[in-house]
This record gives sequence, C-alpha cells and structure tokens, in this order.
Amino acid sequence: MRVAERDGRADQDLVVAAQGGDRQALDELMAAYLPLVYNIVGRALDGHVDVDDVVQETLMRAVDRIGDLRDPTAFRAWVVAIAVRQVRDRWRRHQMQPSAAHGWGFELAPDAADPGADFVDLTILQLELSGQRRETALATRWLEEGDRELLALWWLEAAGELDRAELAGALGIEPGHAAVRVQRLKARLDAARTVVRALDAAPRCAELSLVAARWDGRAAPSWRKQFARHVRECVACAASWQDLVPAERLLAGSALVPVPALLAATWLRLALPPTAPSAQAAAVKGAAAKGKAAKRLRHGGHGGRSGGLAANVSAKLVAAAVAAAVAVGAGVVYAATSHQPQGSPSASAGAPGAASVAAAVASGSASASVSASASASAKAAASSASSPAAGGAGSTIRFMGKSTVSIGGMNDASAAAAPFDMQYQYLVSPPAPSSDLYTASSCPNGVNWWGCVDGSRGGIIPTMEARAAQATYQGHPHPQTMMWTWYELPHLATASTWQNEVKAVNQVDLLTRYLNDYRFFLQKIGTSHDTIDLEPDFWGFARAMGNVNKVPAQVTAAAPRDCANQANSVAGLAHCLIAMTRKYAPHAAVGLHLTCWDWQGNTQACVKDYANLGAHNADFLVADVSDRDAGWYAQPAHGSRDMFWTDQKAAAELGFWKTMAQSVGKPVVLWQIPVGNMAQNNTLNHYQDDKVDWLFAHMDQVANAHIAGLLFGAGQQEQTTAESDGGNLISKTIAYRNSGGVALK
Repeated sequence: MRVAERDGRADQDLVVAAQGGDRQALDELMAAYLPLVYNIVGRALDGHVDVDDVVQETLMRAVDRIGDLRDPTAFRAWVVAIAVRQVRDRWRRHQMQPSAAHGWGFELAPDAADPGADFVDLTILQLELSGQRRETALATRWLEEGDRELLALWWLEAAGELDRAELAGALGIEPGHAAVRVQRLKARLDAARTVVRALDAAPRCAELSLVAARWDGRAAPSWRKQFARHVRECVACAASWQDLVPAERLLAGSALVPVPALLAATWLRLALPPTAPSAQAAAVKGAAAKGKAAKRLRHGGHGGRSGGLAANVSAKLVAAAVAAAVAVGAGVVYAATSHQPQGSPSASAGAPGAASVAAAVASGSASASVSASASASAKAAASSASSPAAGGAGSTIRFMGKSTVSIGGMNDASAAAAPFDMQYQYLVSPPAPSSDLYTASSCPNGVNWWGCVDGSRGGIIPTMEARAAQATYQGHPHPQTMMWTWYELPHLATASTWQNEVKAVNQVDLLTRYLNDYRFFLQKIGTSHDTIDLEPDFWGFARAMGNVNKVPAQVTAAAPRDCANQANSVAGLAHCLIAMTRKYAPHAAVGLHLTCWDWQGNTQACVKDYANLGAHNADFLVADVSDRDAGWYAQPAHGSRDMFWTDQKAAAELGFWKTMAQSVGKPVVLWQIPVGNMAQNNTLNHYQDDKVDWLFAHMDQVANAHIAGLLFGAGQQEQTTAESDGGNLISKTIAYRNSGGVALK
C-alpha cells in the first residue's frame, strides 16, 4: 500500500460506498489497511502481548465510525490517527492501574514484551533483511520507550506507506515540529546502529569488551549511550561510523511485516456470528476470545452495526492477515546470500512464523513456521507408503523401508546420538532468476536461490543426501531418509499476501518459473529415495478462495510437456506436482502438506478438498504439530496461551489425522514437533513442552492414527533443541528403538 502506488481515488470511492452501506467496499478497505495498522501498533508497542487487542480495537472503531468521516480522501490519515490514539489509550490504562496479569503498571512489566522474539525479529525474518537494513532493525531495540510511537510512523514514512503530513497528523503536531522530532529520532537510531556494529564486530574491540563486562546482554537506552560514547571516542571502533547509509534510504520501498495468522483468527472468532457457515469461522471455532475487546464484542459494546459489518469484513481480513504464513522459524533457510538473518536455531529464516498457519489457527501459534533440517535417504531400502489398513505387530505395512513408526529430527549436532530414521530440511527462496542457472557451471555471487547453496546448480541436494546416507549410530552405519519441505510458492508473488500467492499460480510466466524450478529440484533428486513435503499453507490458502477445482492456475501453459492433461486449477496444480515427481524422481515419496484451519468444525470439507487435490495419488500427508514450545507460549510476553496437551486435546488431533489418513488411504507424518520437556525451566532454549513425552508414551495411539513418522525440531531459535533438552529426545528415541518400535497400522 505504497503512498506512491495506492490509488487515492479508489480509496475515496470505497469509503463513499462503505458509508452508503456497501459491505463489500468496507470489506476491501479493512483488508487493505489491516497490515498498515498492525505495523503501526506492533512497532509502537514493541511486540507487547496487547498488540492484537489494540489492532482489533482500531479496526472496530474504524468499522463503527466510518460514517462519521467527513472527508473520504482522508481515510488513511484517519485510520492511522485512530491506531495512534488506541496505542496511547492502552499505555494510559496500564499506567493508571495495576495489570491483572503482572500486578504492576504496564511500564513496570518488562516481561510483557519480548522485542527480540517479536517485532524486530519478525521484521528481520519476514522481510529477509540483511546488511545495514538488518542492523537498522536491530538498532531499534536500543531506543527509548518514548520513541516507539514516532518510530512506528517514521518507519512507515521511510518505507513509503505514509507521508509526512499523515505522520504529523497522527501525532497531533505541525509538520515542522514533526521534522525536528524525526531528526532527533534518526540521530539516536544512527548511534544505536554503530553500537550494533561494534558489538557484532569479530573480534570485538578489547576496550569495548571491558565496558560491556557488566552489561546484561539486553538492549537498553542507558547502555546505548555508554557504548555509543565509547565508539565515538575509540580509534579501533571508528569503522562502526563509516559507510552508514541513511536509514530512510535503506527502508525506502520496504514491505510491511505480514500480519500473524493468530490475529486474523482472533478477529474472525470475534466478528463472525456463531451460525456463519464459513470455513474460516469453523477454523477458529475453538480459539479463546481475548481481553476487553472480546468482551465488548460479546456484549455488543461497539454498537449494533459493528457485528453485522465486521461479519462481512472478516474474510478479507483473514486474507490480509494470513500473509504471516511465511517461514519464520526454525531451520536453515537455504538461499545463496552471504548473510543468514537471525531468528532461527541455525541463525536463519525464511520467514514464516512460525508456521504452518494450520497450527497457528488451530492451536494458537502466531505465525507459520519453518522447519530446520534436512533429511535425506540414501540408498536405504525404500518402498512407497502404503494404505493405512488395519495392522498390528508384525504388520507388513511399510513407509520408506520401515515397518514401524519412524523417528526423525533436524540435521544438528545430535543427529548421530540416537538411531534416527529421518532428517528434514526446509527449502525456501525465489525460483531461479534465470533458466541459465540450471545448466551453468557455477552460480553468480549474491544469487538468492536455493539451488546456489553447497556448490553450483542444486548442490544442496547431493550434499545432504550424502550426509544422510553416511549417518552413523554408535559407530555403525545408520542411513537416514531425507525429507525436503518444498516451500517456494510464497516467493512467487511480488507482494507477500496469501491472495497474491494464490493469484500468482494463474500467471503463466510466474507458474512457468515455479514448475521449471520444481523440475530441476526433482532432477537433482533423481533416483534417490527421498521424501518431499509439498507447500505448507498454500493448499489452505487455496481452500479459502473457494473450490480447489475452480480456483484458476495456468498449469497446462506453464508445463506443457509434463502436465498438458491436468486441469487449469489449483487442484490441477497439485496433480501436476505429484505427476512430475513420478516422472523425474521415480523413487521419491511425495506428500501434500495438510493445511485445514477448520478441521475442528469442518473435517469433511477438508476430506473433500484433499480428495480433489489428488492426495490419494500421493504417498503421505504432512501435518504440523506446533511451531513453538508450550512453555514459550505460556509466558505473558507471548500471549499467556495454554498450548500444552491434555489427553483430550491429543485425542482430538489424532482423531483428525486418522480421519484424513483413512480418507485418502495414505499415512500421515507429523512434522516440527516441539522438543521441550517438563524438566526445563522456561528460559531461553529451555522451554517446557509435553509433546515429546506424550507421543513416546502413547505410541500405540500414534500408530492407530496411521502416523508413519514423528519429526522433532525447534520452530524458532529461542526454543528447546535436542542439544538443550537434557538428553530427553535422545534417550526416548534410543529406548523406543531398543524396544523394537511400534508397527505401522
């Protein structure tokens, strides 16, 4: 929604139409402006747990009061001003009275926000910032709390989303005064940028290390001043001041941080009438309503018209918000860049939390997540997945050469510490910028393409396959099977919204690039016995657009050699991908990622859609569990959400997966299962979770649900890992294998 690009006349027409009662116009306005509101509130509150509530309050006030707007051309400035007022109101309320959650005022509850885990990391990960852009984002952590409001508006001004008049109007000051405040903010930000550089220097200045000896490691304004003073006066640190590109130039044209799926789900949960027959409404049926905003909606506090109007804007709001289903998460995201952004266990990201959106909506995750490791099969015997017919001990059912439930994890330091059966790796990047790269002898420097990692022309595939093939346990060969999570469609669209992702497959040039890339990927796999997880989240996005048989995709024109007989629809695209796998990687097993946000209330719709997508022609389905440890979610800074399993919750999840397995006659692989355990102390990399222990203690139930594999891995860099869980996953895996395993059913 760039100032230079957005059609003000179109907005004006929509506002006039919405004021006249046109619900579709109101729908489009709210969907278009939700990302802007979220970015203002998220940065102003520094990722505080109240961000969702403030965004919801802003939207509801805009919905309720649009009839009071006298000048339709001022809609954007009006919405921005509402957002700023809501931020200020939230600060005042928490400053004036103790918080029920913390017992102290908002300003005295530092644990209520975790900027390192929220907006700064989201900005770096989801916008794939590197170099000085990344340094600028990190530097914002060092600013005063009083800078947050101005920072949120100025960032969007620099990115081209607001103009100076709108910034000044939102603050209630004259443009001249706004200019002075912005200049002071940029001076503090530039000082913070030098601090970030100096502290990250390798080796770090010895005198700076002495200054930092008492530092607790947290970004704080008081320490910024001390560090900046040293950097200005130190000859060794002088380089930190050199080559600073003006921050506004770095941010020019930057994208908005995508809205978390949970925020969309919460809005939808509150706004839709309980009887609405929408699949999206069913998807969030079990989500708990939050805070005062929820209470006001339940009791009609926004007035008679808000319920009806909100019910009609919610679908598009979900459309805008689920843009967060970019990889925010856990593993190395392979793109050929010199810098891997922080924010995941391997200090990288694709964007894209955490996750998938199915887990985000069904279980409360804030974002979709990216798995972290690669897995390869190598020359280990393999048979394709077979139908989940009834079986038992001694069953002949096999999945990737195994007759028992497989255990897998990330490609990490613990990979050889237990008899793991599988490894997994997430591939994510734009398609190759040129088809010449498929035959080139080497890759140009700086090409942001998965195929330019570990050597030229798809070197990551044979590299990781060989690593998996050569895996050992207790000094003996123990080859593992490779799982690739193919997550390329989010990078096909020029603007990262889920609608654009679905629309992109209906553009011949874009889909041609995508299918060319997938063909090359399959050719690199060749005759290896790998497994492939196709496109987390996308099938759910397509389902939200309507009948997957009718959502258009230019399949035949994009792949005339391989898919000329497929339908020009999303369903045809799924069939095409499976058919191409059979043709170019005949020994690989391929599975569709199971993305059904409405499973709790509309399982049969999911059954029908995956039948149309051709899941019965695949080898398995892949399902998310959760993208964060439950102990991480339980903290006030992350929403105080209860993500621990009870027997009832586990039974419901297993029941759904079993239904889907039986409906298509294929097993399910559970992916990115949190590694935490209840012996952890809920600190960094030591968060509690109960899923590892629950699953290993109920393996018969797991097998009865036709689950063929359990793949464990952290969904984000702060989470518990196999290296930090006290050896729990390793010991559980060893004990499971020593027991002989549990037969597939």
